[in-house]
Amino acid sequence: MLDVTNMSCGYGAVLAVDDVTFQVPDGQMVALLGPNGAGKTSTVMAIAGHVEMFSGSIALGGRDLAGTGPAGRTRAGIGLVPEGRRIFGDLTVAENLLVGSYTRSRAEARDAEADALALFPRLRERYDQRAGSLSGGEQQMLAMARALVSRPSTLLVDELSLGLMPAVVHQCFEALAALKERGVSCLVVEQNTEVALRYADWVCVLAASKLIHSGPAAEVRGNPGFVETLLGLSVDRAGA
Repeated sequence: MLDVTNMSCGYGAVLAVDDVTFQVPDGQMVALLGPNGAGKTSTVMAIAGHVEMFSGSIALGGRDLAGTGPAGRTRAGIGLVPEGRRIFGDLTVAENLLVGSYTRSRAEARDAEADALALFPRLRERYDQRAGSLSGGEQQMLAMARALVSRPSTLLVDELSLGLMPAVVHQCFEALAALKERGVSCLVVEQNTEVALRYADWVCVLAASKLIHSGPAAEVRGNPGFVETLLGLSVDRAGA
């Protein structure tokens, strides 16, 4: 389980996220929603160790990750699929997967790669192809597979659906659903609230750096006014 407790983080003197607390239980998906600039990406990147944490704590499986850098957090079980994919375009699919497995032994990496390619068989067809020549959907699959070869217990996914066709979005979310069945926790930042609510178990909403809503996805799934309310909420109105 991922535990984020009273976390504040930011960039230099700029506070991006203020006193946020939530959990991502084993085998569940938490959708982190909110308007642009709310602090969603900063939250994910702080958990992964790429953004400075000012206060609070992050624990994975009961282990406090304070003082642990990005590589250490990958070894501990945090996997990151960043916004914009950030694959290595000049490397092949195989080489990108090799980069993602750097924290694991050769045998573990082979097994993890086989599992990732089973989730995304298209990548097996493109295995020796330069990653920069892949379609947008294939690049997103590669970004996910690259994170998976590190054998994460918790997967952080930032803006999975951005710029992708609906069929590819569905395939990627189905892959996350399969990972949930294996006990992997998923924290997903997503602007497509409809698809996020379809797959999530729990929903957290950020606005103006604050957590303004946390509850079961079933409570808001199918609620036609939720998106409008989400985009219109302010911290003051949420507390009213």
